[in-house]
Amino acid sequence: MVVTTLVVMQSDARLSYVRIVHRIAGTVAGVVAAFALTSVLQEPWVIAAAALVLAPLIPHHLQHRYWLHTALIAVVILLAYHLATSDPRILRGLMTERLQDVLLGAGLALIGTLLAFPRWVADDD
Repeated sequence: MVVTTLVVMQSDARLSYVRIVHRIAGTVAGVVAAFALTSVLQEPWVIAAAALVLAPLIPHHLQHRYWLHTALIAVVILLAYHLATSDPRILRGLMTERLQDVLLGAGLALIGTLLAFPRWVADDD
């Protein structure tokens, strides 16, 4: 939650709002993708291979596709947790907690942005 707040707040109100939306959308997409992958893929080696294939793509999307960067992080982390635990209830709980944390962090960032830029109005350029 704290990391989300710190990462999405920018020195510009518009950029902050864009990052907040991208962080939420990316996390939701990543959690859904991880849920789908862990529901379909049953073999641990296949899940590990999927995580290893996705992990190097994470830094590539940071600058231009923040939502995809965030989605890939969520998928890789949740796949790693899936490999670390044999109880699917734990993974479902982690997915729910991940979504809650990001929504709370994004909410705090939204409040912080509104307080930091109280008179921000979109440019008509």
